[in-house]
Amino acid sequence: MDCYVSYRSPWMRKKVLDYLQNLLMRHQERISDDDIFIPMECSEVENRLSELICKLPKHLIPETGLDRADITGLKQLPDCIRKRIREQMDENSLRCTLGGLWNKKALQNTVRNLIPELIATAKASIPSEEDDVFQARIHELQKTLKLSDREIDILLVSLAVNGNLLTWGRPAKRLPDAGDMCTSPRV
Repeated sequence: MDCYVSYRSPWMRKKVLDYLQNLLMRHQERISDDDIFIPMECSEVENRLSELICKLPKHLIPETGLDRADITGLKQLPDCIRKRIREQMDENSLRCTLGGLWNKKALQNTVRNLIPELIATAKASIPSEEDDVFQARIHELQKTLKLSDREIDILLVSLAVNGNLLTWGRPAKRLPDAGDMCTSPRV
């Protein structure tokens, strides 16, 4: 039965990354919980992010504890400053770094433009399987119930959110259920 668990499926993990990219490319506000970036966490993405940050124009370099006088008047960052940026990124997890960069209004569009490349790097790091049983079962379900691709996507997003594969930092508004409608008998 373990093969039916969605988080073990490379196909599902790649679908979650697609959903995350779609969400981040459209989101305009701050991100209150950096757990949203968990699906992207891997060493390849961390390395790629540090490379991309070092290529940013100097006026977009985040305030990472560097003395701004160190980079004033420079057109490109010297290796010593690139090394310090990487060291500071190593102290924080990828999600903390991305969350911090995203929440700086001046950097939000820059980070949004980096997301597709970071997602592609994360997807490339996931080993693919020839026979993904979870994927086969989802396609079987789609065929049996005659579900559209959009309906399957809705099902998969719900499954990802329930399985904590995809997280959103805002608490969900809970709808009342049958238990809320019950009242105790009056005495």
